[in-house]
Amino acid sequence: MPANYAHYRFGKQLLSGMSPNDRRSIQRFRRLYDMGLHGPDIFFYYNPLIKTAVGRLGGVFHAQSGQDFFARVCAQAGSEAGRVYLLGLLGHYCLDSVCHPYVEKKDAEGSARHVELESEFDRYLLESDGIPQPHTYDGSAHMRLTRGECVTVALFYPPATPANIHTCVRNMARATRFLASKNRRRVRRLLHLTHKAYVEDQLMPDHGSDRWLWMDSEMLVLYNRALKRYPVLLNQLDEHMRTGEPLGQDFAPAFG
Repeated sequence: MPANYAHYRFGKQLLSGMSPNDRRSIQRFRRLYDMGLHGPDIFFYYNPLIKTAVGRLGGVFHAQSGQDFFARVCAQAGSEAGRVYLLGLLGHYCLDSVCHPYVEKKDAEGSARHVELESEFDRYLLESDGIPQPHTYDGSAHMRLTRGECVTVALFYPPATPANIHTCVRNMARATRFLASKNRRRVRRLLHLTHKAYVEDQLMPDHGSDRWLWMDSEMLVLYNRALKRYPVLLNQLDEHMRTGEPLGQDFAPAFG
């Protein structure tokens, strides 16, 4: 990750730097761009409580280097719809690959758990954007795809099927609405029943605390660094698709 709001916000900020042609295409296929911003994270929602072959795809694709992953998926970007999904997907990779080493370092140090830090950073961004009561923000409105769009997305993630993609996106939207419920006590109690810290940590903190001040500021530096990095990655990706030029070291990191 980072978490869902960070990725969605990141993608909106990228739009002003896109070429006019890409912006027009994104306008036509906005749902594909928006879901591309979440990348392989969608598979974590297939069934968050039970290990499944489809759910494991999230970890499989996140472990791949950008070189391996994008060299394969560029073949699916020949259509306008595929290109739009790829633009969002590249945004996901860009933010993940810049931020994940820091998140994993803090997790290893015991300063913060992985999902816990990502949920807090979402809260910080929402608060910075003037959203009242960030912990009740429902960011599920853009989490939807048509049947045809599910076909497009599935091509990027073999062996996932369009039906798998539909289930992932549907459950992602449901989980997002559930976590934003104003009945925090009920949500917290139900999450606790899972006995899984990574599930409980998806519940955004009600308020900020001094514990997070330094980590939030460091995450924001990385976030802004990723914004500047995206055009560089996109230029390399376009060159690869035009000429077959191998992807360079900027694509060496895994998603995280």
